Amino acid sequence: GFPVHQTGDCGPDSTGTPAGAAGGHFNPLTSPHGALSAVRTDRHAGDLGNIEVGPDGRAVGTRVDSVLAFTGPTSMIGKAVMVHAGRDDLESQPSGAAGDRVACGVIVSGATE
Repeated sequence: GFPVHQTGDCGPDSTGTPAGAAGGHFNPLTSPHGALSAVRTDRHAGDLGNIEVGPDGRAVGTRVDSVLAFTGPTSMIGKAVMVHAGRDDLESQPSGAAGDRVACGVIVSGATE
């Protein structure tokens, strides 16, 4: 699974879950969990489907999305992007049953002030 999560904190949560402080999937529109191809009311803003990770531990790909943005209520800036150990089934609520959080990064703006 490859979702955007609620906060830009990749630390453990209060129970010690790795990257648990990132919270659940980013869902400002209060939609159910779904596939990247679903209409905006049928998926979390942070639902980005799955990626394939090669034997070298690297994943390369492109995501084009009409829900996530750089500004406004669906802005991904300051949120965490997560890689889960398993495949997101794109159906299970609330997060696709993708398993453990194995990689986390914070999305930041490339703009300089």
